[in-house]
Amino acid sequence: MIIHAMTASFGKLQNETLTLKPGLNVIHAPNEWGKSTWCAFLLAMLYGIDTRERDRAGHLAQKTRYQPWSGAAMAGEIRLEWQGQAITLRRFANRSGPFGGFEAVYTATGDPVPFLTAANVGETLTGVSREVFVRCASEFPFYPAAQQMVRWFREGAFGRIIEARFAIKHSSDMDLTKPINWKRQRAANGEYGCMGDLGIHTQHLPFRLGLRPVTVSAQLANLVKTRPDAQGNPVPCETWDNALLLCEGEDGAGDRFPMTFEMKRMAPGCTNSVEYEIDGLKISARFSTDDPNAVYYTQAVGREQAWARLVVGQKTLFPVITGGIFEFGFSDSLLQMFAAYVSELRGLPCEFGCFTPDEALRGHQLLTGALASYTERRVVELA
Repeated sequence: MIIHAMTASFGKLQNETLTLKPGLNVIHAPNEWGKSTWCAFLLAMLYGIDTRERDRAGHLAQKTRYQPWSGAAMAGEIRLEWQGQAITLRRFANRSGPFGGFEAVYTATGDPVPFLTAANVGETLTGVSREVFVRCASEFPFYPAAQQMVRWFREGAFGRIIEARFAIKHSSDMDLTKPINWKRQRAANGEYGCMGDLGIHTQHLPFRLGLRPVTVSAQLANLVKTRPDAQGNPVPCETWDNALLLCEGEDGAGDRFPMTFEMKRMAPGCTNSVEYEIDGLKISARFSTDDPNAVYYTQAVGREQAWARLVVGQKTLFPVITGGIFEFGFSDSLLQMFAAYVSELRGLPCEFGCFTPDEALRGHQLLTGALASYTERRVVELA
């Protein structure tokens, strides 16, 4: 399938068209431009929207989240090529839901494509189910230094876990004149706030290692109550800026330990600083994007321990042409993440894959529990 153009009335997209060129297309645009919305639109056009999904605490159903901001009906069109045929797909509102109407026609003639239906169009054109097509991931676990921690863990090098901490922090919202956007409004973003925006970056690595939170006690902060709109007028800034989740964790052996998730939009001096730390009875290790090419570790030898810095370099999960002595950076981590997705898509070996639907569910359970914990001032047990 080759997509030529997409036109959407979907969320913030108001009858906008995205035209693609032959070959690989990379969309590079500022935050809030609509990159995530276009991805959600493509998914909805191919696989539909579950009209049975309901809004719940901390989560907006797709039909609510992507209702056009203009108040118009949700609608979309994709012009594509498949097996040498030019085809146009359309979805539109009807009595069954916001994207309940569907048609697929040959672009040149307007005649219906008889084998494409609302139910099968995605799997027919892509060759994969929705569960495979939909993958989210954090790019940060794909840093070679972070993967060194993964290897040590899988080899059993840590021994019994003493404590684990996972954090992402940035400071762009320290600018109090920064205009409001959808992430700061409950109607568009739901109740999660920074937890929904940043949470996967703290969850991907521990969940994949089998470290799961079983209880949560949350401290949430909405530090800036208003921000300017596009006209400079103050409007309510409703969602959480910072979140600290104190959990009891459990590993695959059933051992319990303190486990912390930290997500902050207002962390002075930080620029998407990601930190992983696992302390064990045998060794402890930590990684930070502030020193992205190294992993710090210490071995438990008697009463005293000393931290050592191990430079990892370009020892990537997926082979690259870059020499191993050269530094690894953020753009490299994105390529590794893309390679993991393509490997899963093609059924190829993948030592560390993207976030799975089960892991995403666990993330929602954690964040929903955090909301309840903070609101009710109690420790919440997780499913």
